[in-house]
Amino acid sequence: MTTEFVQDDALSFWNRLLQDNDNSDDEETCTEYDDTETLINTAQIYGSIFVIAMLLFCCLRQRHKLTFSVRKDQIPSYGYFSWIWNLFLIDDDTFLDRCGMDALCLVRIQDFGWRVSLFTVLNAAWLIPLYVTSPADDDDEAVQCIDDVIVSLSIAHVPSGSVRLIGSAIAAYLIFGYAMYAVWYEFQWYAEHRHKFLAKVKERNYSIYLRFLPEEYQSNSRLLNYFSGAAAVESNLVHKIPKLTTKVMERDAMLAKLEHAVNVQLVQDKTPMHSTSMCGGEKVESIPTYSKELYAMNQSLAKELNKLQGLDDSNVLQFTSTKKSSTDELLRQNESSNDDSEEMVGVESSSRLTLDQVPDELSAMLNRTNNDDGDDGDGEEQSSGFLARLLPDPDDGEKMNAAFVTFDSLVAARTALQTQHHEDPHTMESHEAPDPDDILWGNIGKDHKSVQIGTWLSFGLSSALLLFWTSVIAFASSLSSLDGLKSVGFIGSIIDKAPWLAPVLAQIAPFIVVIVQVLLKTILTMFSNLERPISNAMLESSLFTKLAWFMIIQNFFVLSLSGGVLTAYEEIIDKPTSAIELLATSLPSQSTFHTQILLVNVFISMSLELLRIVPVVIAKIRDLFGPGLTEKERSTAWMGLRPLNDPDVFPHASYASWNILYFMVLFVYGTIAPITSAFLALCFLIMATTFRHQFVYIYPTRPDSGGKLYRTFLNLILTCIVVAEVTVLGLYGIKLSPIASAMMIPLLIITIGYVMYVRQQHFLVSDHLPRRKAIVADCEIEIASLQFLKGAYTQPDLKVDPFAWPENMASPYDAAKSVSAPKSNDELHA
Repeated sequence: MTTEFVQDDALSFWNRLLQDNDNSDDEETCTEYDDTETLINTAQIYGSIFVIAMLLFCCLRQRHKLTFSVRKDQIPSYGYFSWIWNLFLIDDDTFLDRCGMDALCLVRIQDFGWRVSLFTVLNAAWLIPLYVTSPADDDDEAVQCIDDVIVSLSIAHVPSGSVRLIGSAIAAYLIFGYAMYAVWYEFQWYAEHRHKFLAKVKERNYSIYLRFLPEEYQSNSRLLNYFSGAAAVESNLVHKIPKLTTKVMERDAMLAKLEHAVNVQLVQDKTPMHSTSMCGGEKVESIPTYSKELYAMNQSLAKELNKLQGLDDSNVLQFTSTKKSSTDELLRQNESSNDDSEEMVGVESSSRLTLDQVPDELSAMLNRTNNDDGDDGDGEEQSSGFLARLLPDPDDGEKMNAAFVTFDSLVAARTALQTQHHEDPHTMESHEAPDPDDILWGNIGKDHKSVQIGTWLSFGLSSALLLFWTSVIAFASSLSSLDGLKSVGFIGSIIDKAPWLAPVLAQIAPFIVVIVQVLLKTILTMFSNLERPISNAMLESSLFTKLAWFMIIQNFFVLSLSGGVLTAYEEIIDKPTSAIELLATSLPSQSTFHTQILLVNVFISMSLELLRIVPVVIAKIRDLFGPGLTEKERSTAWMGLRPLNDPDVFPHASYASWNILYFMVLFVYGTIAPITSAFLALCFLIMATTFRHQFVYIYPTRPDSGGKLYRTFLNLILTCIVVAEVTVLGLYGIKLSPIASAMMIPLLIITIGYVMYVRQQHFLVSDHLPRRKAIVADCEIEIASLQFLKGAYTQPDLKVDPFAWPENMASPYDAAKSVSAPKSNDELHA
């Protein structure tokens, strides 16, 4: 293929995009429909893949439980097929306790979609006969040309101005009316289970996050004093500690190296060696070298922790006093018990360091390091100088404008969360605390200016990408029909030579849409990170909103604008009301393509999810190249590659955003092409089955936003209902049915009023735990059971153990404190 030929293909594609929709009206030819054949081919190709994957999964899950039953708190695995209905018998409260609020909300979305789809299918029982038996109008050549079964089941088979369009309007009342009733019921369900989640004994429910603190409150003692009347028990002011963070990372890396080196000697019975530099260098024994380096790093880490005790004037950082006493005791014991430390010069790099020798050799290093801490003075002076509470330099650490405050009651925490704490805007803001192990500490403590700049930058970049993505989606849309395929030069030549390939190549379009959605998620994740979310759950929530709007605008509206997409944009800019006309004109002919996309997405994604294809491949790569001498090594992630027993977090945002597209298609085509609802009901049923299994047996319960994604989902569903009604109203106008159009106006007014009413209080009620429920929950909890709250929100680097040592190796600290005798090789190997 020459360069000129490729350029001609590209030019022909863009010229086709720039053409106006009306250009094709000059030719009075019948439109060729192949919707039935397209759906049959989709079901045969992708549906067969899913059926094979499901049968294979039902067989493998019994034989490979380590792959398909990762969670230890799982319920019985059940039989080959009985797991399907047994998982649906799990009640919501049990599912909430086992899988988390976000997991419960996602399966609830599928249940909600199944119920609405099923109602639409029942409604189609009388709506489809109304469409298919519509007599052809001699003046409507477009209807006379319809010879495709699927198209004849839609409103496209009804002539313009037909009285049967009144029946379609009645169906719209039924479908949208039931949808609003279902949403009302969902609000009640969500508020009930959201309150149950907020009343649980969890760290996040007893704590709040304060940001943009004024300087006078950047102190733990002052914050505790401020909340003294609100039962505050702990305050953790966030600190910027770059030196400590770097030391912890380096120490942990060295710890892993030493542990692996010991495993090499124990398991493979050979002396591990390594080079002292990347390019060449001297070969040295790994165990003695790494041991000395690790011990030196621990000493440096202990010093850094002691210096950071001067960051605040309170005793909130409980780890410091505990570790300090341990350090004092350790050093004093070594100073008093080893008078001949000057004669111990350490371990030469060329000496043989066996496991039995390690504790004694490192005890020598311990003594030597203690004597080298100061200048010429006795050990007592050096020890006291090392352990003194030193005010750190600014480079060591500094206070930030954020803190986590913990209370001993739900009432106190909820009150503090909803209180206005400062008279200035954007000052001392209170927010829900995330789970401690879900915090993105790098985003904590950013000032208001940087957060606002990041938020606006994220919005601007997302909006720009939204416009750019039009060309990508338009290209995929162009491949959905035979004419579109032929317009791409080299594909057209292939079809001319082999016409039988046309149905196969028509499957490219929905597959491209699914693939580009994966790329879109990666880009939007980077944009969402600019907003400085303080937790992964917040990041997922922001990503979900962006992906959902991309789904609505790009994957629905752009795909629905058949013909000249760019010209359509120009028309909409010149005359905004033309958007309804353009969309209504294109919608009837696009129902099959939308159904095709959703079927492909469900069949492929659920097959991959059930069989865990991607995690299995990643785990195999990790097994090939990563350490795996012991069970611990095989069960630990390596360079971002996770083993099968350590699954990554569930991508709630990706799946939930696709659900928004499913509902958008359901609301619009439930009236226009009711057969679509049958396919969507199947999709929701497959997703509900898959997600229930994966949450119960595979995925961890964190991160968990506490159901905030469902709040965003309900808000978007309300928008989808209004947009769908406007679209259907425009379609009736195009169909020249003034009665049907007039009937839709009251429905639209009622819906808008319903949305305005719901948004007044229903979201607010679900956001917070009511005080009376908090009082009841507090009465059932004993204060003694809340000890786990202590230190929950202390920064992980500040809680690090400065005496960490490989578990498979005798610790020099144990030897120095005479806590336990050195472990023998046999004991270590066992």
